[in-house]
Amino acid sequence: MILTRSNSKKLRQHPELESMYRCICKAVPFDFITDNRSEYCMRLRVVRFQIAEGVYENIITNLPEKEFSLEQIMSCHIFLAIFYIDYLCRLTPKEQ
Repeated sequence: MILTRSNSKKLRQHPELESMYRCICKAVPFDFITDNRSEYCMRLRVVRFQIAEGVYENIITNLPEKEFSLEQIMSCHIFLAIFYIDYLCRLTPKEQ
């Protein structure tokens, strides 16, 4: 995916990759597009794994497949889910 601020096809650095371009509104903060760099190439990976019978979780990540296996991403996801649930439980007033 190539992110840019302009929808103009004339300003694209890689017109042969037209289907990969996505425009980001100028009102949306994005530090990787500057006056000196008008485009930002982003590689995304979609992983899907089963979390229960007939229930799947879809994750979009920029972690490369060669360095991060599906099992590693699942482990991180489970850890973060447990951490988040614990955090939410601490925010909820306890009944006495």
